[in-house]
Amino acid sequence: MRDFIRFLPNARDALFRICLSPSRQEQVGLLLGDDTDVRHVVALTNLRPVIQGHGFRIAQGEIDRLRDAHSGHTVLGRFHTHPNTSARPSNSDIASLPPGWCEVIVRLSGRWQAPQVAQIHGYCGADVPISVMFQERAA
Repeated sequence: MRDFIRFLPNARDALFRICLSPSRQEQVGLLLGDDTDVRHVVALTNLRPVIQGHGFRIAQGEIDRLRDAHSGHTVLGRFHTHPNTSARPSNSDIASLPPGWCEVIVRLSGRWQAPQVAQIHGYCGADVPISVMFQERAA
């Protein structure tokens, strides 16, 4: 099991761009790469209606299509946002995480029209914390 996950610069930029897009829904997506390096962050469609409150639901078919499109990379896990709530995973987050995957939760603060990153939490399995690192661009 991993004890850290590292976002390469383009993946970090994509993560923040997706997470900070104005939406009343939680943002969710896949983390693709190799070993511990996240090389691609790809948004998934949240199928859970906003009217049902927080949470997300994703289609396995969409995950399969993205996995095929990025066949040179491994699915390391997923990410999603928690607007205005703790970055700690809920029981349903933990229960729905596929075996071997890690998850990164980005807690957002502020209004949904202009959210800001407030906290980031990474875990594997039954909420075993991992370090989330961001590689800086070379000067």
